[in-house]
Formats: sequence, structure tokens, C-alpha cells
Amino acid sequence: SEERQSVGQCSVPDAENAGNRRAGFDLQPDEKAPNGCPGARSPCPPSSSGGDHGAALKEAACVAAKPEEGSKTTEGGAAAAITPHHRSLVSWHRAHLEYGCGANLDDLSLVHWNQDEAYGGFGGRHAMAKGGLVQAVNGIVLDQDVTVTHGEVVCGVEYGEHGVKVSTRSGKTFQAGVALITVPLGVLKADAIQFQPPLPRWKRGAISNLGFGNLNKVVMEFEAPFWNADQDYFGIVPEDGGQAAGFCSMFWGMQRVCGRPILTGLVSGNEAVAVEKLPDSEAVARAMRQLRRHFPSAPDPLRHRVTRWGSDPFARGCYTFVPPGASGQDYDRLAEPVLGFGYGLLFAGEHTVKEHPDTVGGALMSGMREAKRAMELLNLRVQLSNGIRKRKADRDLVEVLQSEVQLPQEKQLYR
Repeated sequence: SEERQSVGQCSVPDAENAGNRRAGFDLQPDEKAPNGCPGARSPCPPSSSGGDHGAALKEAACVAAKPEEGSKTTEGGAAAAITPHHRSLVSWHRAHLEYGCGANLDDLSLVHWNQDEAYGGFGGRHAMAKGGLVQAVNGIVLDQDVTVTHGEVVCGVEYGEHGVKVSTRSGKTFQAGVALITVPLGVLKADAIQFQPPLPRWKRGAISNLGFGNLNKVVMEFEAPFWNADQDYFGIVPEDGGQAAGFCSMFWGMQRVCGRPILTGLVSGNEAVAVEKLPDSEAVARAMRQLRRHFPSAPDPLRHRVTRWGSDPFARGCYTFVPPGASGQDYDRLAEPVLGFGYGLLFAGEHTVKEHPDTVGGALMSGMREAKRAMELLNLRVQLSNGIRKRKADRDLVEVLQSEVQLPQEKQLYR
């Protein structure tokens, strides 16, 4: 069924129609897609650059992606020769889409992979925060009376009528009536935190259903920019028909953000997993080979850093994606609190916001949502506690009165 199909199994037969969510064509090579193109076995997102690039991509998308087939006849009857360059263009766009989704296209739900687009997303252009996103955290924490404990790795959460007890590896415990769980979905999927009792089945099901992808970066600082420093980013089409296209197919220029000649190469798809097994020297060497295809005289970097988010025990990846069998409802289930008498477990993070998943904005919004929920729960708990105390005080008073004034049983004020 379509619910169980992946994007990598389908085709996008026309680059111009790639954005209209009509990607559900899994055609045989001799079948015709609605626009007359033969069924292509590789997906390809639309080209934003237009011109010859877009035309070549459209041409490549209108043929079966089997290497042994030299050409196919298009709707107009002209033979379209499939060159390695065509395949490289399609592979570049595939890698770019895998960067955006944080996952291999073969792992994405055909039906729900872009379910968040229905909500419109955030308006305006993409932007980077000068000084880093830590400023968002500092802006919330530093001006508030908040105690932040560093160096404590949470390993267990026990909840019940006594409230919530959070345990760390060092042996410390923290007691509260409400706990907000904000660790990435990858940490929850890895069972790095033991919940006692185990989380409800519906919550565990949502954790299992959604995917948690991987995206890595090769960051290199040079003595001086050899690229256009006013350019925010540029792409380099892969060699050899697109093999390993996800390795540094795009570079971000960081000069305008941090004032230093830094390039950040994006590593997506299968390559994001493979790069974590490479030593830094080999990853940087591969990135430089890619750069020197376009900038032959590019010097070696002065400094570098290679991320490995999938191996980071506090992340286990980058952000969520929707695999076959999952849907936006799983985000809603992850956002639902686990409540009971005396305790409340709340959940926040990009994996709890189906309208804005895999975004910092979505994560911040989820934190505000759960802060409000926590206040409401604590206020309700105070009200209930006050009500119980008031009823107990009233009962004690009545019992005193009854002991002093021996009323007939049928007229006692409290029974």
C-alpha cells in the first residue's frame, strides 16, 4: 500500500510537477506517467536554478534510471540520451532533498514525508544566528531565576503517586511533581533513559514509529576565502553519475555570519552515516577533493571539525522524519503528557510539533507549550491539595462539634 511505500520507491516523472505531491507513481519502465513521460525509478526534486540545469534535470527525470538503458523516447518522440552528467544532476537533487529530510529517501513515507507543508511553515527567508543558537537558550535562562545543573547524565525517571524522581549516573536524584522530557527522539529510541514504570504502549509506539535521521558537516577554516564570500552557499554536482552524492554536495559560506573564512560542507543520506566511521583527516581530504573540482587552487584548511551526530550519545542523530507506516499523528502522540494521580510527565522537542518538525523554532514553541501545561498542572495540583486540606479541616471541626454536642445519630453533621 502507499502507506508502506517509501519516496525512494516512487518516481517524480516531471521536474515541474515535483512539488505538487503527485509523487505516488511507481511505474514499470514501459508504463506512461500522467504527463506522458516513461516511469522514472529515481525521485528528483525540482530545480530552483532553472535554465539549462533545470532542463537537463527534467530530461533526466523522464527516463528510467537503469544504467544499462542508453536512451528513452520522450513524449515528443525525441530520443533523450542519458549521460553521466544527467545522472549526477538527479543525484545532486536527491542528496539535497535527503539533507532537508535528514534521511535517505528510501526511508521516507511516500504519503506523509512532507506532512508539515500543509501547515505553511515559518514565513520569511532562512537565516543563521550570529553568535550561534546558544543565544536563544541564554536569553531564556540568564535573565530568569533558573538553576541549571551541568554534568549530570539522566539515566532513569520513576513516576507514580509520590511524584516524579529523576536519577543521574552520579547517583543524584531530583524530585518534582512534574517533569518535562526534552531529550531528542534518538535518545528515547535508544532507551538511554529507563522509565519506571515503562511508558504507556501508545507513547512507546509513537517513539518507535517516527524515524530519527542523520546529517553531518565538515567545517573548515581557511586563511582567506577563495570563493565568493558574499555567497551564502553553493552546490557541486557529484562525479561518476552521482555515486556518494551526499558527501559535500553543498557548502555553506560562513564569512558573513562569523566574520571568518569558513566553509561548511553538508553530508547527507547514506554518506552521513558513513562519514562517522572515517578519521577526520580522510573526511577533510574528501571534502577538499570535492572543492578542488571547482576551485583547483584551493589551499588546505587551517582548522577543521567533523560532526558525528549519530554517534553522539546525547543526540543519536539530527532530527525526525516520517518513515513508511508513520504519520503526523505520531508527533501528536509524542506531545501528549503522561498523567496520573500525583505526577505528570510532559514532552517537548521538535519531535512533538507536527506543524514545525526538525526546526529550532518548533522546538522552542513546544517548550513554551509545555511550560504553560506544567503551570496549569501545578496550579491544579495546588487547588486540589488546598481542597483536600479544607475538606479535612472541615471534617475535623465537625468531629469536634459532634464530640461536644452528642447529637442523635440521624442529625449528626458528618457521617
